[in-house]
Amino acid sequence: MPEVLNSDEILVDGQVVNLIHVGQGDVEGSTIVVAGHKSVGAADLSENLAASQRYLRDFTTLAKKGGTVEDLVHSMLELHGERDQPHTLWISARAEVARRARTAAIGQLRRTD
Repeated sequence: MPEVLNSDEILVDGQVVNLIHVGQGDVEGSTIVVAGHKSVGAADLSENLAASQRYLRDFTTLAKKGGTVEDLVHSMLELHGERDQPHTLWISARAEVARRARTAAIGQLRRTD
């Protein structure tokens, strides 16, 4: 459980660090857009944010179809081409297939009870 801070200082590796209150940046008049699923070096423009959203929607749609880790990765690569960080796609695909297997196993256990 996180602890409530009682001061504006914390100790990190034996050094005092002064905390700066900045508020919640994503709701206080932000003018910056950072698209997380874009190519390295691509500008942080609203078009890239839309492309990031499309990438995530496509992953969800393909994941719902089932299949193996390889099926999911190859289907995403067909839609979006090579990405700068393909290992992230592989990690996500593995996590999705594992989640699906856990869900199926739980469903099977419930049917046998």
